[in-house]
Amino acid sequence: MEEKQQQWDIPTEMTYEQSIARLEEIVTLLERGETPLDQSMELFREGIALSSWCSEYLKSMKEEMVKLIDAEGAVAPIGSMEDIHG
Repeated sequence: MEEKQQQWDIPTEMTYEQSIARLEEIVTLLERGETPLDQSMELFREGIALSSWCSEYLKSMKEEMVKLIDAEGAVAPIGSMEDIHG
C-alpha cells in the first residue's frame, strides 16, 4: 500500500480567524465520523497544522504585546499580571 502524506502549509493569506473557522469545520467533520479513514487522516493532519500555526501566531502576538507595553513604560509584563491581581 502506498503511503500518501501531504505536508500542510497554512496559506499566508489565511487570517487567524479563518484558520480557527477551518479548524472548527475539521473538528465537526471528524466528530461526525462519516468520512473515510484516509480522508479523516488528511483532515487530522490539516487540523494539527492549523492548530500549530494558530498557537505560534498567538504566541507572537503575546510577545508583541509585551514589547509594546514595555515600550510604554508598564512595570509588569502580561504574564505576571495574575500575580498582581491575585
